[in-house]
Amino acid sequence: MLNTTRNTIVFPSLAIIDLNFGIQIRTMYPVAPDRTEITGWQMMPRDVADPVKPYRIDNALTFWGPAGLATPDDVEGLEQCQSGFSAINEVGWSDISRGMNTEEPTVVDELQMRTFWRQWNAQLTGGHAVREGRPYDASYRVSNAGGAR
Repeated sequence: MLNTTRNTIVFPSLAIIDLNFGIQIRTMYPVAPDRTEITGWQMMPRDVADPVKPYRIDNALTFWGPAGLATPDDVEGLEQCQSGFSAINEVGWSDISRGMNTEEPTVVDELQMRTFWRQWNAQLTGGHAVREGRPYDASYRVSNAGGAR
């Protein structure tokens, strides 16, 4: 739709990963201080052409599967983060400031992480999550002719 990839997090535990070769839906539930249960589903449109279906299924296994390219890499990153977080006596915080104080966030900025943890903190403390950046412009519409106004 926007000719780009998207990672959408629905607070607190749903991820929608929309790439050009498939959509992965994941839920993440902490079950212990050092363990998280992650379940993933690979989605494809009902009307995908028959010759494309085997490619999409193979990709779901070889990229997203437990021995694929993305999932083990993600798990390794999460395990290393947890290991680092356990060193709280050395460092009491994690730096997620990439893209802070920029006018327009990019796809590699860490705004989504800051937003997640601000909301998490608000839920725990009963406070309000601090907003960052410009508010969403709800007046933006796409005309019937397909042009933006």
